[in-house]
Amino acid sequence: MKIRAKIEIASVSKNEFGEIVIARGVHGGDTNVKDNTFSAATPYLHLDMNVNNPDAIGKLEQGKKYYIDFTEAP
Repeated sequence: MKIRAKIEIASVSKNEFGEIVIARGVHGGDTNVKDNTFSAATPYLHLDMNVNNPDAIGKLEQGKKYYIDFTEAP
C-alpha cells in the first residue's frame, strides 16, 4: 500500500547543521480535486525536519509544493 501526501513548504531556515524545513499538508479548497481527496482523509499534516545532507540543502523552497510517498519499509 502506498499513501501520497501533498505538502507545501511553510519555511526554510539555516542552522548550524544545515536547514530546518517546516511543511504543512495542502488543502485544495474547491479548485483542486487531488488536494481535496488527501485533505478529506488526512485533514492535518505537519512536518518538521532537519536537513543536513549537503546534496539536499537548498532543494526544498518555501512556498513550493511537493509530494511525499509513504510505503512500508522492511
